[in-house]
Amino acid sequence: MLALDTRPGLLWLVPFLFAVHNLEEGVLMRRYLARARAVMPARLKRIIGVTTYRQFAALLVFITAVVFLIAASSDLSEPGSAAGYALIAVQATMLLNVASHIGAAIVLRGYSPGLVTAILVNLPFSLWLMSVAWQEHWYSASALLWLAPLALLLHGPVLIGLLKAAARLPLA
Repeated sequence: MLALDTRPGLLWLVPFLFAVHNLEEGVLMRRYLARARAVMPARLKRIIGVTTYRQFAALLVFITAVVFLIAASSDLSEPGSAAGYALIAVQATMLLNVASHIGAAIVLRGYSPGLVTAILVNLPFSLWLMSVAWQEHWYSASALLWLAPLALLLHGPVLIGLLKAAARLPLA
């Protein structure tokens, strides 16, 4: 069993907490998808496409599996491992995701799927993980500072591309 106060233990929390967040989104999105589409600007619909609930759920399963595969791909206790950095980048993206959930809740004037885990799980865990990685010098300062633009890239163009791809899946 992994100790949560070790590098591997903390990094293995990333896929598990990612899955918890995606489970909240996935289970509750069916009820909120029509409402989200109704308030989504037409330009945004053109940019990201319009996914069905099944397409959205398939995308959540896919990206969750990818994050678990990243965690399993190498020895996370190894200093400077690419998989460890990728997991920290995922968590930096989840930190940015907190802001998008808060923004969605404001636009929807209430709850948005994923809001609870974004605020109660991802926000504190992201800050804790980033703090530990910084204080224990898991990666160079410049590598850790690159997490911000990397998170913007993942939560922006990469996510948009994945949503567009999901909208093309033959799932009704």
